[in-house]
Amino acid sequence: TIFGLLINQETGMIPINFTPLYVGEVLDTMRIYSNNLPGNIFLALAGIGVDANLLNGDLSGILSSDSYTVGGHINVQENDTLQLEPGTKLLFDGSYVFTINGVLIAEGTEQDSIIFDAFNIDSTGGWWAGIRMENQTEHTILNYVRISNANSDRGGGLKLTYSNPIIKNITINNNEASVGGGLDLNYSNPIIKNAVIKNNSAVGIAGGIMFLHSNPILDHVLIYNNDVFLEDFGAGYGGGIFIYNSNPIFYHTTIANNYAAIDGAITFDNSDAIFINSIIYNNNGTNFIGFYDDNAAVSNPSFLFSDIEGGWEGEDNIDADPYFINEAIGDYNLYPNSPCIDVGTLDVNQYGIEDVINYYGTAPDMGAFEWEPNTDLGDLNADGIIDIIDIVAMVNNIIALTYDPLGDMNSDGTLDIIDIVALVNLILD
Repeated sequence: TIFGLLINQETGMIPINFTPLYVGEVLDTMRIYSNNLPGNIFLALAGIGVDANLLNGDLSGILSSDSYTVGGHINVQENDTLQLEPGTKLLFDGSYVFTINGVLIAEGTEQDSIIFDAFNIDSTGGWWAGIRMENQTEHTILNYVRISNANSDRGGGLKLTYSNPIIKNITINNNEASVGGGLDLNYSNPIIKNAVIKNNSAVGIAGGIMFLHSNPILDHVLIYNNDVFLEDFGAGYGGGIFIYNSNPIFYHTTIANNYAAIDGAITFDNSDAIFINSIIYNNNGTNFIGFYDDNAAVSNPSFLFSDIEGGWEGEDNIDADPYFINEAIGDYNLYPNSPCIDVGTLDVNQYGIEDVINYYGTAPDMGAFEWEPNTDLGDLNADGIIDIIDIVAMVNNIIALTYDPLGDMNSDGTLDIIDIVALVNLILD
């Protein structure tokens, strides 16, 4: 391992970690550079055995399900393939980058995600430096993956350059960058499905996602609680996303509770993006949706069958509170009385052909999550039994003016005496 250490005092300590815990004698060399090296210098080294899986350098083959500490930059070189098994955790102990020039297959499961995270993040630091992909094809797969707590100049969590990997069932959260706090797409056109981009930050533009000369498709994506936290650079554009010279397509996307000083949700710059069956609501900024330098003439975005706060011209768009279940905890499912239910389009490609097949009701919903009736209706305490305890819970909710969809027996968006009567009849039947 090559590293540098500047010692400004008479003494200094270099920690050396190694694995396995008992390694025996190690022979190596150390060079000391100084313009004023004393003649009586004394050097003492001590190694610390670490009972952990350590990684650095080039990786390939199959990495079995386990937790690994990354102690240096790691790479998948061109013509190499690295496969991570479900449940694998890579925890980066420093500002190290994971660079993919070969093929990465990271396929977790719903129960066992693959995690890329910092080894120890706190208020003083501990960030790692994110994943970088170049010239990737659909052979590289990220499925059931979480990328968290990384910090870099562009694309805090993930940066794609000339890359079109398969990305689905992914969460990118709590990352920071100058541009594109969570994700940065450069000349890249992946299909991203079932993704959550949340709690990421950027210094100037694109708190959640930056699009640069990229035309990806995003399908069932939730983008929320991202922000641009300093306004000195770029005046704080695109709290959720910034789209530059790109034409992405968004299906069933929810963009909510993002912040930037100028455009809280979306900033367009020379771009013609398309949004269908989507929700853009409860974002914060001077504008919710805007154009860089107020230059609307060079962009022509389209919104169709979507709920846009403040309104937007387009076929069957609405401007109404979508009634999210609980934004405070990140639950952007819809209440049963939401105006976004059953008002989307089946023809998302606008070719006259019904494209959406998985939906409940008469038509697809707007937003990232399809509403379905709750099969546990009436079981307010979720014990699998509907009884007098549930009636008491419903009465308490009504007194406290608290809405619980499990008690909304007639799906009218309120809890009242009618729901109590319906619940009693259900128990008696």
